[in-house]
This record gives sequence, structure tokens and C-alpha cells, in this order.
Amino acid sequence: KKKKKKKTKKKKKKKIIVMASKRRAKSERKERGTLSMSTTICDSCKTKLRYPSKAIYIQCVRCEKAISPDKQAHYANCIGCKELLRIPITMKCITCPKCETAMNVSTSEPSSGDRPAKRKRDPGAPRQASNAYMVFCKAQRARVKRERPDLPFGKIGAQLGLMWRAMSAEEKMPYEAKAAKDRERFRKVP
Repeated sequence: KKKKKKKTKKKKKKKIIVMASKRRAKSERKERGTLSMSTTICDSCKTKLRYPSKAIYIQCVRCEKAISPDKQAHYANCIGCKELLRIPITMKCITCPKCETAMNVSTSEPSSGDRPAKRKRDPGAPRQASNAYMVFCKAQRARVKRERPDLPFGKIGAQLGLMWRAMSAEEKMPYEAKAAKDRERFRKVP
């Protein structure tokens, strides 16, 4: 009985140490702060200036409250500490309140990466011609789904790929003929 009690005490100590290290990591994260797409750091003094997506907001250095600048004024009063923050009328750049460095600011919403916008498909345009494997998948997907309803979409595709690779050239002939017919249809359309 005495040995069991000692083991439980050791386990509790380990848990406490782990929790303390988690707390320490969390507090360090708070000190550093998290950088989002709407956060900019001033190059010269490393002050964080935040801009939410639709309007420009300036984070005050002294009290760290984000305020919305007035479009007509050159200066805005911080609500927390009454410090004057200089804002140009153009709203295309702001001045860092700590070191007076002007920085360019984008007022547009943050983009979703460097991907170009997706082109809209013309509804009257013909679909691209399918290859033999795609014709096979269209024909067999429903059958595989009936046999194995528990499989997700991706796994069904993997199963179809295995089936296609296992087929002989003779078994693939009807699908290749349909694919050739589809290519001819696509070529005829101007």
C-alpha cells in the first residue's frame, strides 16, 4: 500500500510540471502576440499596428486599444490614454505613433492567397472530352457505391483506380471506344 501511494504522488508531480510549462508557453504567446493578415509591424520600432479587414484601425502604443480613425481629421484621440495619433486624410498611409514613421496601408480586404480568381464557365460551351478512364469511372462509380456505401468519395476513386489497373486491354476496349466518340463530338463543336 505504501508503494502505491508513492507512485501516485510522482504522477501528480509530473502532471503539475506539464501544466506549468503549458501555462508558460501560453503566457509567452500572449507577450509575443499573434500576427494575422491584418496586423502590420512598424519596420523601425517594431510596434504592432492592426488593421481589420474593412476599415483601418490604429492600435495605440500606450494602452494597446485599437481605435477607428475619423476620415476628415488628421489626428485621432485614443479613447484609453488620450494620446493623439496622426492620420493622413488619404488613408493610404498612417504614421506610427511611437517613432513617427509613415507606412503604406491597404484598405482592401485581405486576399485568400496568391491564387487568381476562378474563371466562370460559359454555360453554352461544350464540356471537355473524357478519356477512357473517366468514362469507366462514370459507369462504375454508382455500382461501387451500392456495394460499399460506407466508403467516402476519395476511397471510391481509389477503388476505381485499382479496378482500372487490374483490367486487361480487351476489357478496356468499350470504354476507349466511348472516349474516342466523345473526342469526335468535342472536335466538331466550333
